[in-house]
Amino acid sequence: AASVGAQTLDSALIAAIRRGPSAATLRGESSTVAIVGSPTLPLLETRINGRGPYRLLVDLGSNVTLLRRDVVDATLSTVLVDRPTSDIIRIDSLVIGGAVFTGVTGGSYDELDVDGVLGYNLLRAFSFTMDYPEMRFSFHRDSLPTPNGREVLQYELIGRMPFVRAVTGSDTLLLNFDTGAAEWMTVQLAWKDSLRWEAAPSAGPTVTNNQTGTVRVLVARLAGPLQLGDVVIERPRVYLNPDADSAWLGSGLLRHFRMTFDTGRCRVKLVSASGHTLKAQ
Repeated sequence: AASVGAQTLDSALIAAIRRGPSAATLRGESSTVAIVGSPTLPLLETRINGRGPYRLLVDLGSNVTLLRRDVVDATLSTVLVDRPTSDIIRIDSLVIGGAVFTGVTGGSYDELDVDGVLGYNLLRAFSFTMDYPEMRFSFHRDSLPTPNGREVLQYELIGRMPFVRAVTGSDTLLLNFDTGAAEWMTVQLAWKDSLRWEAAPSAGPTVTNNQTGTVRVLVARLAGPLQLGDVVIERPRVYLNPDADSAWLGSGLLRHFRMTFDTGRCRVKLVSASGHTLKAQ
């Protein structure tokens, strides 16, 4: 493959990366597999080009499917563009239970803490349910009723990723379902002075992102509850990240929910295993 910079990728290749699979087939009306890993690192066993299984992260905070470079080599996936930091690759087939995805164009990194990442651009091929309490993931053809602002919500796609509106006090926040993040919630550092905090944000941990590297975050609790549909989350713990250009809910919070996504209509149903009030740790 030619060694080229990102700025020279042609429009057809960019479109293929954004699309993910060129085709997807579901054997039967639904297919359910176990979520392996942990509730804050949800992985699915996946066969790639007939090899594996490999454990890939379910990441609704990603808009591209990724493999670690040694997995690319072991599965004989094709390197389309060889680049210094991340290659462009093509996977002939990717199988999760009874769901088959073919012609998947994505990326690879030399180092990932998992075998790969399943981005929303691939998962949206079917409706799906991510049941954290039961540690199960299902692809299906189900549709959801009209959003009612309680358990069924409308979400919107930003950068080909799903975002939902939540309310705290008089503020409405647009938050990504970032199942690939382990924390409860992250917002941009620019929101530090606009949101109400229980106490002033203080120095928090150092976090790592494949795209931006490591960064030290601030940490604080919201002064009031966060309303997500009909679920009230009391005093959620929030990271303020200077590298973040959007805000998200991580698996630390989402692990309390069974989430069903009607990807054709951009609707999501949230059922909390903890009832209508969720107390943050």
